[in-house]
Amino acid sequence: MELETKWVREDRLTLTKGSFIDLEYVIHIIEEGSLTYQNEEDLFHVKAGDIIFISPNVLHAITDDDKTVMTVVHFLDHSHRLEGMDIPPTISMPREEFKNIRELIKILRDSWTRSEMNHGIICDGLTEAIVGFYLGASLKAHPPRPSHQFKNWESVKLAVQYIQEKFSDPDLSVESVSRHVQLSYHYFSLLFKKYTNENPLNFITRVRLERAKTLLYNHRMNISEAASSCGFRSVQNFSKTFKKHEKISPSGWLKRNRY
Repeated sequence: MELETKWVREDRLTLTKGSFIDLEYVIHIIEEGSLTYQNEEDLFHVKAGDIIFISPNVLHAITDDDKTVMTVVHFLDHSHRLEGMDIPPTISMPREEFKNIRELIKILRDSWTRSEMNHGIICDGLTEAIVGFYLGASLKAHPPRPSHQFKNWESVKLAVQYIQEKFSDPDLSVESVSRHVQLSYHYFSLLFKKYTNENPLNFITRVRLERAKTLLYNHRMNISEAASSCGFRSVQNFSKTFKKHEKISPSGWLKRNRY
């Protein structure tokens, strides 16, 4: 495989909840606590020692957590070998193998925050090793059975895809999304909240903020450029919204995460 690490973060107690569709593969390594994870129409309860594997363009959600600590790794597969594999969405790792993975992710987190020579090569190699452990364990493990299955998921998935495509448009709104999925505003809002545990307006805002943080961190955009690129009508509105949701100003967040 030819894997490219795109993002590594540690979620500790302040877990990011809600629904997502990612363009890359994502692995969640649950180190402490537990959480409720929804993958398309299936609901799983995962705990420390479990790993979640998410393929690109799959609608998924975290709806509840209990003192969860986990490492999240986003990556691309340039070899496309993962596309043809039947990979379970989550497995419980054997204790010794999970211990090995925890050692790898600790090194990966440390390497990701540095700007040393061969930084990218080291991170990509560590990510490939972690994925390899998961694939190996998945051949021996019995995937957990979902505790519940949801129906009528397609309208919510279509809405999330539309939001993630149109987040940079300042005119994107709950009304425009409900029209796109051909549902009334009221019914769409209820359906979205039911399946994702989040109201659609908050979801739109969160998508914009997450994209803005990625632009600020990865592309070294300034705050004004990131605000404009993510659908905010002014840098003042962006800063106010950012501080409300992140409990820190954009400049404070940049100082904490860049340096």
